[in-house]
Amino acid sequence: MENSLMQYLQELKKNGLDEQATVFDRTNEFPLELMKDLSRQGFIRCGFPKEIGGDGTSFKDHLDVIQELSTSFPTLSSIFLTQSSFAVWPIYHFGTEEQKATYLQPLLEGEIWGAFALNEVGSGSQLSEVRTTSVEHSDHWLLNGAKATITNAPIAGLFMVASKAKRLDGQEGYGIFILDTKTPGLKIGPETTEVGLHALPVADLEFREVKIPKENILSGNLVNEEQVGMIFNRIRLAIAAQSIGIAKGAFGYGLKYVTKERKFGLRLINLIECQKVLSDVVTDIEAAESFLKNTDMLDYTATVQIAKVKLFCTKTSIKATEALVAMTGGYGYTRNNVIERFSRDAQVTGLYGGSTDAQKRIISKIWLQSNDTTIEKNDEMGEE
Repeated sequence: MENSLMQYLQELKKNGLDEQATVFDRTNEFPLELMKDLSRQGFIRCGFPKEIGGDGTSFKDHLDVIQELSTSFPTLSSIFLTQSSFAVWPIYHFGTEEQKATYLQPLLEGEIWGAFALNEVGSGSQLSEVRTTSVEHSDHWLLNGAKATITNAPIAGLFMVASKAKRLDGQEGYGIFILDTKTPGLKIGPETTEVGLHALPVADLEFREVKIPKENILSGNLVNEEQVGMIFNRIRLAIAAQSIGIAKGAFGYGLKYVTKERKFGLRLINLIECQKVLSDVVTDIEAAESFLKNTDMLDYTATVQIAKVKLFCTKTSIKATEALVAMTGGYGYTRNNVIERFSRDAQVTGLYGGSTDAQKRIISKIWLQSNDTTIEKNDEMGEE
């Protein structure tokens, strides 16, 4: 990949990107000007082919940019990875030619921000458990239901809404609908404030008799769980990269804190307890990086492997930032220091894009799908 985006990020860091992140964390305001600036630099185009308006780089390049941005400003990386994986990629990969022609260019340029509405209270991101419904009529689809804690919702110009769907001929399945935010019957709730990733725009949605044009069903047809799974697999990899970036950012500040010269020439790095913490953290970070790097990213269908990667990387981020907070003692526990901010941000990575428990359920299916003979054999051996 050309180094232009990475070089630009380094310039932003020199000019105080970390300090800006702390300010936005305190105020909870959208980093709107930074979003526009990064969009002009091509951050959304990263990882997409030139023929659709991308910069011709790979998805791995996109992950590298997300990781680097997350070492300073994880909220911004969340906004961009949501735009890339939950708005641009579904239309690029599954959209009709008309849908691509209408939406890809403004999404890639940041002229329109998008969001993916799947999560519901009580069902999380499980497609099979959604209660939002869409019914086909002669000239439109009629959508009813609600969605919870949707990232980018307050700034979105369009939503990708997942629901149960019923066609005129009685066929039932699932649909993903491209919904303009100005459509009558759509209500966007007030912005929610989360423990971490402050300034990330998040809100609930409600749909009451929302009419959606026939041509706005993604791909022009019903979708299945595998297709929705591919969308989520892509964003899970991005969140894994974000998690690594958060851990790296916190590690940098932790190392700086303990190597600072103090009264009487003492440095905390000379304490064996600090050396142990830093050694564990850097080893875990490098293991997470290696795990992500060696994961198959060709078609986003390696669901179990990707679940393992997200689980490991997010747990590494949470564990590492909590250890660094503890290592820095009273300073680490004070409000609005950078390590504390990273620790709060890390917690969210284990929740969105599919929770930690959801990843464990995906992984455990390997054994749940084993035949009865294998299970009985294990029982006889006294294994749990």
